[in-house]
Amino acid sequence: QFVVQERVTRPAGSSTVVVRLATERAVVDGEPVPPHGVDPDESFVLGVGTLEIRKNHHLLYQAYALAASRGITLPMLYLVGRVGWLADATVHLLTLDPAVAPRVRLLGARTDRELAWLYEHCRYSVFPSYAEGWGLPVGESAAHGKVCITTDRSSIPEVVGACAQYVSPFDAAALLDRMVELADDATLARLEADIARQFTARTWDSVFADLCAAIGVHAR
Repeated sequence: QFVVQERVTRPAGSSTVVVRLATERAVVDGEPVPPHGVDPDESFVLGVGTLEIRKNHHLLYQAYALAASRGITLPMLYLVGRVGWLADATVHLLTLDPAVAPRVRLLGARTDRELAWLYEHCRYSVFPSYAEGWGLPVGESAAHGKVCITTDRSSIPEVVGACAQYVSPFDAAALLDRMVELADDATLARLEADIARQFTARTWDSVFADLCAAIGVHAR
């Protein structure tokens, strides 16, 4: 093992200021609407984010495959986002594995109105990313009062704190266990009540005000 240490010299009196991003609902022009072909009466889990290797959609495939091998039926999984970098193998498995494909739908990019409807009507959301600069879908989920099962890595736990459920991005069995727990209506209702009681959405206006204040501090 090697440890590289670097001496950083800062100007006298300088400081680092952290400005957290927003977690409020997106402003939607018009009423939320279901995407074409989505059954409004069907129970589903929602995943939002570009399908790329960093977002770790492969963990979702592993959890659904493990569920199938154990005879567990999970809700439909709707994935919103374009297909991006190094995702072809995962997309192939999600859409062509006969044990998993019937429970997964790739919805591609969607409008704000459609995305709002999906957040409002999902049973809960999933966000299995390895690493994020922030993790907007975790905050969006809480802003809609919905539980998010996400990972305990990088910045993600900072977004909503105790108002999300955390697993390792390498542990499909742990993810499946959490999804099975959320199949219980009483458990899901309790966690949603915790979000309603504990979560306060941070607005983009607050982000802007804090950023201006931080710039002002440095300017002085």
